[in-house]
Order: sequence, then C-alpha cells, then structure tokens
Amino acid sequence: MELTKRVLFFIPELGNGGIEKVVMTLGQRLKDSYDVYIYAEVQINSNFNGTSNLTIIPTGSNLEVLKHKYFLQRALKFRCIIREYRPDIIISAYPRVNAIAGLALKLSRRKPKWILSDHGDPNLYLGEKGIRRWLKRSLLRSMTGEAQGCVAISNSVRVRMEEVYQCGQVKVLANPLDLQGISELAKEPVSHPWFSESIPIIISVGRLTKSKDFKTLIQAFKQVLERINARLIILGDGSERNHLVQLAKELNLESRIWFAGYVPNPYKYVSRSTVFAFSSTSEGQGMVLLEAMALNIPIVTTGFEGVKDVITNQVSGLVVSVGDSNHLGNCLISLLESEGLRSELSGAAGLTLEKHSLDHTSSQYIRLIEEIG
Repeated sequence: MELTKRVLFFIPELGNGGIEKVVMTLGQRLKDSYDVYIYAEVQINSNFNGTSNLTIIPTGSNLEVLKHKYFLQRALKFRCIIREYRPDIIISAYPRVNAIAGLALKLSRRKPKWILSDHGDPNLYLGEKGIRRWLKRSLLRSMTGEAQGCVAISNSVRVRMEEVYQCGQVKVLANPLDLQGISELAKEPVSHPWFSESIPIIISVGRLTKSKDFKTLIQAFKQVLERINARLIILGDGSERNHLVQLAKELNLESRIWFAGYVPNPYKYVSRSTVFAFSSTSEGQGMVLLEAMALNIPIVTTGFEGVKDVITNQVSGLVVSVGDSNHLGNCLISLLESEGLRSELSGAAGLTLEKHSLDHTSSQYIRLIEEIG
C-alpha cells in the first residue's frame, strides 16, 4: 500500500501575519491528501494555538534566535526536524528561511523534495546596497539552487525572485482565500458602539510597522474629517503603536480613531465598515485587500508594486501614490460621498477572487507536489 506523503511547511514565525494565515489555510486543504506538518523558528504570539487538524511542531519563542549570527545553529536544528519527521516535501517561505532550508538539506542524508516560496519582494530582505546586501544575495544563491520548485505569490514577486534566486523557473501560485470561512466569521456579532451609529467607518488591518505606513492613513483621515464626519478603526499591533497613538493625539483625533490591537476575527469588523483603506509601502500581494474584496467592501490602497495583481484602479478599487496622504484623503472622501462608486468598485471583485479560491490554489499546489515528488 502506498504511504501518504508528508508535507512540511517551514516558516519564520507563528503569529498573526500573512504567511501564517496562508500556510494554515493551505495546510487545512492539503490535509485531505497529505500528512501536513508546520514548523516555525519562533512563536511570537501567545494567543496562537494553531489548529487540531494540523501537526504543529513544537518551537521556541525567543526572537533572538532569528539573528544571522545563529544561521548555522538554525540550519542544524532544521536538519534535526527533517531527520525526526521525515518529510517527503518541504515548502519553505521567506528568504532567510529558504536559505536555512537549503543549508539544512545540504547537511542532511535524507533529501526530501523542496519547494521554496516568497510572499514579498526578496530585495527587502537583502536591504540597501553594500557588502551586507552582497553577502545576503550570495548566501541565497548558494543555498537555494537545488530547490525542485520555486513559487511566487504574484507576478511582481516572480520578477524579483528571478533576479535574486537561482532556482530555475518561478511559478506564480496565488495565495489561497477561504471564502466560505471568511463569510462565516463575518457573521459574528460586534459590540463596539460605533457599529450601531450611522457615521461611516473607514477600517484598515495590518501590523503596526513602518512599512504599513499607518501614519499616512491617519494624516489622510484628518483631511477626511474636514469634509465628512467619520470614524477610523485600525486592527493590528506592532512596534509603531505608541508613535501612531501619539500622532492621533497631536492631531486631536483620539475620539475618532480606535486602535483595536490584534483581534482574532477581523472580518466581522471589516464586513460592517464603509470603506477599507490600505496605506502600505511594500507588499507581495496584500491578502487583506483580497479579504476586503471577499466581504464586498470598497477599497482605497496605495500603489505598492504588487497591487496590480489584486486591484485594477478605478475598476475594483482606487489606487493612490505611496506616502501621499492628500491623494489618499481625497479618494476616501470620494468613496464616502458616493454610494454608487462604492457599489461599483465592490461589485467588480469576482474575477480576481476566483483565481484565489481555496479549491483553485490547493489544486495547483497538489499538482506541483506530485510533479516534483
């Protein structure tokens, strides 16, 4: 009798980020065909419990281990994971994890097949020009050449991966979207009083980091309030939280902005909001945009490189220049003032969502696994 293949996902962290969400969603579906394991180097969110349907390999919670000086120790640890769990297929995500997986496989007697992936521009990992960038790039090229499969989540990420990696042809496999699960979670009740008022709500979701540029969104919201009485909700937490709260105070917006922090179910809030705003400077794709589209919420987003794989300007959303709070503010005003425009934009999401459906994406991954395995 043929044994079920073992698929091991290798990611940097177990927390609340996009990579974790993608792996969990995809892993749940692949579980119907394979034994699925998930290994992360650290667990950064104590609220994260994973899922009983997937095997979460025990991990630590010390962010210190992610530093490059521990690169060899991390590779040796992953080699031990390979030896203990004996995967047939490894799927790694993120540049530093891809490099670690490559070294661990070079040092292993057991040689499972390997698919490396990237969910964003690998140049962000390489950093600015200089010797450090050259060293990181050389490391990636030397460690990833033996991968049997390379996956990008969008065409823009594919182009960057082909520039940085040396792993053959890069396939574009869109991130999976569990439309049914999102719809069910969106039905959960909310208790915040703003949702019982008739005042329009602008909502955004993401880690409170510099790359998400919530500063620009807050400044744009200040402009919105000059014309329209509105609220702003920001779901997420991160290193920039205190700076953003202080900015809101300086602009006298404390009573108009709710910094909700991390919430396990953002969909129930997004589905009841008027407009979704996204101010990020760089994304591989922007899963939150797809989730907002799935909930029929009109979108204003910055024009980061990967946005064209998700949003067509003036068709399925409004796209503004990165860092331009004035442009963002004007587009938010346009949407809030026009119910017709909101309806037109939110109704154009069907074709985009189709290629991100869980059935479509999981079947593509299964095909790739079977091709190389």
